[in-house]
Amino acid sequence: MDDQQTRKVDEVAQRFSEALVESYRTTAGRTVSAQEHNAQLTQNVFNGVINNLRTQAEANRGMIQELANQQQRQQEASRALAQESASAYMEFLDSMFFFYRRSAQEAETDAEETQSSAGEAGSSVEETRTGTGEAGESTGEELKSIIRESVRRSTGEA
Repeated sequence: MDDQQTRKVDEVAQRFSEALVESYRTTAGRTVSAQEHNAQLTQNVFNGVINNLRTQAEANRGMIQELANQQQRQQEASRALAQESASAYMEFLDSMFFFYRRSAQEAETDAEETQSSAGEAGSSVEETRTGTGEAGESTGEELKSIIRESVRRSTGEA
């Protein structure tokens, strides 16, 4: 009975070892499959992140371009506003000097009328008229020149 028991034990041991080997093979196969699945899942996650980053980068580029365009339009609008303001101010100054010259002419006319009636006052009025007219014109031209220079600098001209 010893041989028979030994064979039965060997047979049982053989089946046990075969079952154990089969169990290890199944476990190893499932482990490999799980690792492949995890690797694929990891690759999909990384690809998704990379695609999201690309999309965001493209959106950022578009936004930066739009901001640059808006800034350029703002600069152009500022230049136009500065030019229009300077033009309006020049017109205002012209009108002021027009009224100043007109007042000076009226004063000159009044002085001439007074001169014809007073005699000696004419020579001093003539001196005053000549001096005042030149000073008014010179001041007006100086102001116009200063304003033109300011407009030129504000519009970026060298």
